Amino acid sequence: MHFTGVHVLESEVLSRLPAEAESDINRTAYVRLIHEGAKVLGWQQNGYWGDLGNPKSLLRANLDFLSGKVPLTRFKPDADPFAGTSEVAPGVRVHPTAQIDRSARLQGPALVCAGAVVGPGATIGPDAVLGTGVRVDAGGAVTRAVAWEGTHVAPGERVQDSVAAPGVRMES
Repeated sequence: MHFTGVHVLESEVLSRLPAEAESDINRTAYVRLIHEGAKVLGWQQNGYWGDLGNPKSLLRANLDFLSGKVPLTRFKPDADPFAGTSEVAPGVRVHPTAQIDRSARLQGPALVCAGAVVGPGATIGPDAVLGTGVRVDAGGAVTRAVAWEGTHVAPGERVQDSVAAPGVRMES
């Protein structure tokens, strides 16, 4: 089990924290309440949960949804990342507004979102997510990586084992 950092509190709990100093609710308020005999409860959630607090875990969560480890049925239809896409190669889902050059190499699992442009000789996948409007120029590659909305992958640039954003590459 793991604590997710989500708290549901009565306002009284916040009054247990020092007003003028840094504190840790787990070590300050909860400990005081337990010593005073108050009920402090937890909830065990069964299902997928992943930390998104660093590039490595954010990449892992994206790759988990690509591989089917994240049960997307509870998010459908409004937040389904595959909505409106079709499978153009085994495990490769592409939005109809994406433009993919015929010489590009696609390997699943991969997701290419709306408005993405994949240039000649580019490589996408395995394990790649191209967000809305991503551009991968000629010979560029996105492998085991996520390119956020609006990211530009320059000619010949390799984005691998990382999360890419416009002008930023975060190694995982």
